[in-house]
Amino acid sequence: MPLRKVLVPSKSIALAALILWLSVFINLPHVAQTAAGTVTPPSIVGWGGSRLIENEIYKVAAIPSIVFPGENASDQEILARSIVQSGSNAMRVSFAPYCTNPDGFLSRYNSTRLERAIRIAETFDLWIIVDYHGYSDVFNTTTIANGETVQQCWLNFWSGVTSQFSNGYSQIIWEPENEPAYCPNHAGTNLSQGCFNNNNATAAMSTLNSEYQAFINQTRSQGDSHWIVVFLPDVQRRLSWCSSWISKGYGPP
Repeated sequence: MPLRKVLVPSKSIALAALILWLSVFINLPHVAQTAAGTVTPPSIVGWGGSRLIENEIYKVAAIPSIVFPGENASDQEILARSIVQSGSNAMRVSFAPYCTNPDGFLSRYNSTRLERAIRIAETFDLWIIVDYHGYSDVFNTTTIANGETVQQCWLNFWSGVTSQFSNGYSQIIWEPENEPAYCPNHAGTNLSQGCFNNNNATAAMSTLNSEYQAFINQTRSQGDSHWIVVFLPDVQRRLSWCSSWISKGYGPP
């Protein structure tokens, strides 16, 4: 039984408050039994606006780091402290989609940065949701520069990440795709965005089910038992939001 992500609506992902309730929603029966050794998902409340690079950014006043002796506390560490002080128990750390827009705003994936983010979370006993902030990767069969399809690149990329951290901190949650957006023909040149105007949910679910299952199988075969966020296609929510926007006279968003 896989897991579902529920996000608080927000106009700014970078500043979004995050509530994650991990629960069952489609029939992949073995996942909960192998995730963290329990069938009871954790209840998680926290903050969803930290970029991976922010453990190497120091915009606040110089404060000694609790996590890394001899350093000042990074923006991400200051955020973690604030989360703990608020009584919350999680932070979501995001990076740009490696296979479609690797140098996007949310910053390029870097294993050293992820290791630092995990150390910050572990020091403060926080859950850390590791977010590949992509949209169309799981559906995209376009061939990219290295001869792989985007789909293959996405799965191969994750293999390296989960293999490296499979035996690490127990309160990691993998979020393999941010908001899956179904796009059957992948029109346009911006592969990171996909397209959001197709309501063929049956076709979307078939592919999404297959790709998530491939991710789960790959991850579990490495001995990794961390929880995994599985998210439904973003099609219907965006269609509903667009219809509401247009009905108010604002025109297409």
